[in-house]
Amino acid sequence: MARFSWMRRELYRRLFIVLGSVGLLFGVVASRVGAAAGDPTFIHLPTVVESTLTRSVAGRLCPAGYHDPTRWHPLIDPATGCHFNHEHKDDPHVLDDVFGPVETYLGGYSISHPWQTGPTGTEENHHKHESYGWFVLRDLPPSASRSQNGAIDDKSDVAFVKNIRVQVHSDMHAGGVGTRFHSVWIEVQVCYRTDPNDCGIARFGGHQDYGELRVDGVWVPLPGDPDPKDIDRLIASRNHSSTNHTVAWVGRFNDANGPIAYAGVRHSTKDAWQTIDPLNPLALNLTCPDFQCAMNGSTARLDFFIIRPRHLKTGDRFARLNFRGYADRNLRAVTGCTALGPDCIPLVLENFPNLRMVQFRNSGVWREYDSSPPGQHWIEYPN
Repeated sequence: MARFSWMRRELYRRLFIVLGSVGLLFGVVASRVGAAAGDPTFIHLPTVVESTLTRSVAGRLCPAGYHDPTRWHPLIDPATGCHFNHEHKDDPHVLDDVFGPVETYLGGYSISHPWQTGPTGTEENHHKHESYGWFVLRDLPPSASRSQNGAIDDKSDVAFVKNIRVQVHSDMHAGGVGTRFHSVWIEVQVCYRTDPNDCGIARFGGHQDYGELRVDGVWVPLPGDPDPKDIDRLIASRNHSSTNHTVAWVGRFNDANGPIAYAGVRHSTKDAWQTIDPLNPLALNLTCPDFQCAMNGSTARLDFFIIRPRHLKTGDRFARLNFRGYADRNLRAVTGCTALGPDCIPLVLENFPNLRMVQFRNSGVWREYDSSPPGQHWIEYPN
């Protein structure tokens, strides 16, 4: 009964998304976020197919064809008990009550999106699907944030990040250390300290700049690196070690010309698949080539988030920012979008506080997403 109950809820959720899309696209209903012409909406929805599997596959590798590369899943499928060979970190649906269904702005996807990086035929979701992951943080304390008001002659700390979900593509091993730009999608709710229920939302994404590769704190030059004179200004880097498995990536959007001037995240793991040799950084040298150990990229933490809106110059301490449109991969506002893609990405500010800046810092523990039974290791490279 539990399996069918879960499947029924999933079917209803998908049906709700489809009905919501009809209203957004044709103006038939008034949606939660509005339905004006030209609004960012999704274009594609995956086909809903009910599983014919039973609990008889529990504890076994899920059958070929059961995996949907556009749908978020944990390591173990909750409907059947079979397991995949990778996981995608937090469940983004946990914050659907705050941001709406996660698929709404992602072309119907709950993992990956239409602005994945890579030339045609070599896109992220085709060749490096396993490296997508969500960070979902709910009901954050005001003490974890710092802000600056955007009002004239007022830079006081008035707001905080209350809820955030971020999808990153982070192949923190030899397969990804040489890549400077990785795709991202961010939804953040920012609230006033004086009233934690007085909030606004920002939604945006693109190809985030992760700057240069650093091993043990030393820059390892690679083709496509930033201009050396820009490295300190960009504050973006992929930080690895030659001796331990803790990795931290710092990604940024710089010099954007739209309603968001600057934004970025820092995320990390403490069980990367390998250390990195600075003399041969692209060499695949897994700590556990047979995958039978804990060094499998299954721990993760969103360490830091920052956004600098293009604030209004006003004396109103509680002014709001509103924008509905699209951006290119570099978070620069564009017009004329008819379908989602690398240079047509939803960019939305809804009642967002008029701030110069707000940032969130997370000093909590790394979360562990490997739910393999004791003594077993179901995760495989390149999770």
